[in-house]
Amino acid sequence: MNGWIARLLRLLANPRRVFGLRRLLIELSGLLDVVLGAAAIASLFLPALRAQLGPLQGWQDWQLLALGAVLILGGGALVVPSLLARLASHVEVQDSFLAGRSSWLLRTMQRGSAPSDASRELSSSAPPPASRASRTAAEAPPPEEAWMREATEIYRRREQARMREAVARQARQLQQASPDGAAPEEARSGGPEAEVPAETDRFIDLTIYRGHLYQGDAPAPADRVDDLEPLPPEEGCTLEVAIRRERTGIAAGAEAPRVRNPRKHEESLTIYARVRSLDPEILEFEDGLLDFEWPYDADSGTALFRFTPHKPAGRDDARASIEVRLYSAELELLELVEIRDITVGEAPTGALRTLAWPEARPSDPTTGPRRWPHAFAIHVFAVPGGYSFEVLRRDGERPLPPVALGRTIPSGELEELLRRVRDFWTGLVVGVLATQRQLTLASYGKILDKMAGLGHDGWRLLFGNRRGAMAGSSEALGELLTGLGERGSIVQVSYAAGAEGFVFPWSVLRPPLARDETPDPEAFWGLRYQIEQLRAGPRSNRLDDEPVAVATVIDPDFEQSGEHAEHLRAIGAEHAEHVALLAAIGDREDLFEALEQPRAAHLYYFFCHGYAPGRRPAMARDALAALREKVGALAEGSPERAAWDTWLRRTAEMGDEAKLFFGKAELTESQLSRGEFFAGRRPIVFLNMCQSADLLPAMSSGLTRLFLDRNAAAVVGTECPMTAVFAAPFGEAVLRRLLEGAEIGEAVWQARRSFHEARNPLGFAYTLYGRADAGFALPRAKAPADARTIGQV
Repeated sequence: MNGWIARLLRLLANPRRVFGLRRLLIELSGLLDVVLGAAAIASLFLPALRAQLGPLQGWQDWQLLALGAVLILGGGALVVPSLLARLASHVEVQDSFLAGRSSWLLRTMQRGSAPSDASRELSSSAPPPASRASRTAAEAPPPEEAWMREATEIYRRREQARMREAVARQARQLQQASPDGAAPEEARSGGPEAEVPAETDRFIDLTIYRGHLYQGDAPAPADRVDDLEPLPPEEGCTLEVAIRRERTGIAAGAEAPRVRNPRKHEESLTIYARVRSLDPEILEFEDGLLDFEWPYDADSGTALFRFTPHKPAGRDDARASIEVRLYSAELELLELVEIRDITVGEAPTGALRTLAWPEARPSDPTTGPRRWPHAFAIHVFAVPGGYSFEVLRRDGERPLPPVALGRTIPSGELEELLRRVRDFWTGLVVGVLATQRQLTLASYGKILDKMAGLGHDGWRLLFGNRRGAMAGSSEALGELLTGLGERGSIVQVSYAAGAEGFVFPWSVLRPPLARDETPDPEAFWGLRYQIEQLRAGPRSNRLDDEPVAVATVIDPDFEQSGEHAEHLRAIGAEHAEHVALLAAIGDREDLFEALEQPRAAHLYYFFCHGYAPGRRPAMARDALAALREKVGALAEGSPERAAWDTWLRRTAEMGDEAKLFFGKAELTESQLSRGEFFAGRRPIVFLNMCQSADLLPAMSSGLTRLFLDRNAAAVVGTECPMTAVFAAPFGEAVLRRLLEGAEIGEAVWQARRSFHEARNPLGFAYTLYGRADAGFALPRAKAPADARTIGQV
C-alpha cells in the first residue's frame, strides 16, 4: 500500500506533468473527501437509523457495527492518500516522502513560520519580498498557486543537471535529416549549457615489458624493460598504454603535454588506443587497436599490445619507432605520440628510448557534444615513393580495427591529378562563370559530369581500379567507404610525421560510376561530408567569449568591394548584441597592428588579391600560360578582363613567394612570417582571395600554412584563382552562418550546398584546414540563413 501511495504522490507532484490534469484530480479528490467523510460519520448512527431504513430493519446490532467499521476504514483508506496528494502539490516529494519528510508538511501547514528551503532558494536570485504584515490580501497570490509554483521551481532546479545529460546524450544520437542538411533543432540547441567538470591533468604513460601479456594480466615490475636496455630479438614483448596522473614508463622524467579530455560530465570514457610500428620489419605487433576505460578524475585502465622484435640479417642491432594514437568513442583524436630509438639487439646497452610529439597534435574540443557525428577517420603517412593511409571507422558505437590501404599513392600521379583539378576550376572561373552567375540545367549537368570524372580518377588513385578476382584490399576499402556516414557527418583527416605535405582534392572525390550511370551530386564528398584536416596548434581555441571581434581586410580596388563591405556591415548589425565588426584594415601597419594586438580577434576575413606559387616552378609556369590564354578570350575592356589583367600583372612580379595585395599595400609571406601574432586566441582565418590554398603536394610554404603555424584554429582558402562575383556572396554566406552559431565546417558545407542548389559549383573550390567544429559561442539560429541567390548578387 505504501509503495502505491508513494507512486501516486510522485505522479501528482511531478511539475513536468500537465498541471490542468493534476489540478482536476486534486479538486475531484476534495469532493471525494467530503462524500466519503459524510458516509463514515453517518455510519456511526446506523443503529439509531435502523427503523427508518427498511433494508436494515432485520440486521443485528453487531452487523450494523461491522458495516460502519467497513465504511470508516474504507473511507479513511481513500481519504488519507487524497489528502496527502493535495498536500504534495505544495511540497517537494521524493522517494522517501512516507519515510520521514514530515518537516515539509509542517512548513506547508504553518504558513506564518520561517521560510522553507524552496522559498529561500527562490529568494536567493530575486529582490527581498515585502513583509507579510505589509502585504494585503489583494496583493498576495492564492496560497495554493504560490506553493505550486514554488514546488515547480524546486524540481526544475534540482533536475536540471539530469536534463542536461539526457539532452546531450540524445543530441549525439539524432540523425541529421533536414532538407538543407542542417542539424535538428534538438541537436543545434544542445539544451542548457553544461559545464565540463574540472579534473586533474593526466598524461599518456607507455611502458615495455618482457614476455606476452594479455588483458587482465598485472605486469610485474621486474619484467619492465629499462629505457637503455635493448629488446632481445625474437622474444615476445608487450607495450602497455595507459593515461595516468604520474608517469612511470618510458621517459617518465621528461616533460609531457596532457592528454586531451573530451569528457562532458562525470561519465567514464572508453578510450581506443591505436598502435602502429613505423618499422614493421623490426617490430611486429599482433594487434593494432585495443580499448580501455578512463574513469572520471582517475587513472585509466591499460591496453596491452603484444609484439615481437626482429633483428635484420647482417646487423648487430637495429632501431625502430612506434606511433601511438588515442581516440574517443566518437573517433576524435585525443593524443598522438611516437616512441623513438627502440633498439633491438644483443648489446648490453642501446640508445636511450624517448617520446616525441609530432606537429600534427589534436586540439581541444568545443564545450558540449559535437553537433555532427563522425563518419570515419583517415590517417595519412609517408612511404617510400609517395603516401599511404589507413581508415578508422566504427560499427555502431564501437570502433573497428583500422583498415590499411595496402598500396602506395605515387607522388607524381598525385601532382598530376591536382594540376588537372586546379585547371578545371580555373577554366570555370575564367570561362563559363566569368560573366555568368548561375548556370542553366544543361550546362550545370555537363560541369557535374566533368567533376565526376575527376572524382572518379581521384578514387582510382586512392583505392585502385582492379576488378573481379584481381581486386585486392584497397578496392575493398573503397567499397567499404561508399555511402558510409550520414549526410553532414565529419570525415577527419590527420597526418603522421613526414606526411603533413599530403594534399588532396577531397571535395570532388566520389565513388566510380557505371558506364551509363548519371552522376548523383550527393555522392561528392564535398556535399556529403564536412571534411576536417588536423594540423599543428595548441589545444585551446579560446573563442567562447563575447563580443565576437571580426577583423576585415578588403581591397578597395577589388571588384564589388564596396557592395561587399556594406553587406558585411549589415550582417554584423544583425548580430550587434554579440558581434563587434572592427574598423576595416587599409594598409600594412593596420594589418600588423590587428594581427599583433595583445588579444587577437576571433575572425580575420581577407577579401583581396593573393597568390601562392607552386613548389614546382615548371608546373606553375604552365598553369599561368593556360590562364593567360583563357583571359585573352574575354571581351576587351570588360570588368572581368580588367580584373584578371590586374591579377596577372601582379603575379608576374611575385617570383616564387606568396603575396597578398590590398589597396596600395603589398605583403610577402616572408614579411608576414616575421610577425608574432594571434596572441590570446586561436582565430578562424578566411582567405577569400585568388589562389590562397594552392594544391601542390609537399608544400612547406604558403599563406595557409603560415597562418596555421601562427596559431590559427582553422583556415579557409581557395584552390584556384577566384572571381569576385562568386567570392563575395560565398564569403557572406559563410560568415552569416558562423555568426548564427554554426561551426566553421558546417558553415562552409552548408554554403557549398546552397550554391550547388543554385547551380554554381565554385563552392567545391574552397578548402578547410583545421577542426570543423571551430566556432563561436553565439546563440544558434532556429534554421540556417539561406545564401543570397546568385541571381540577386
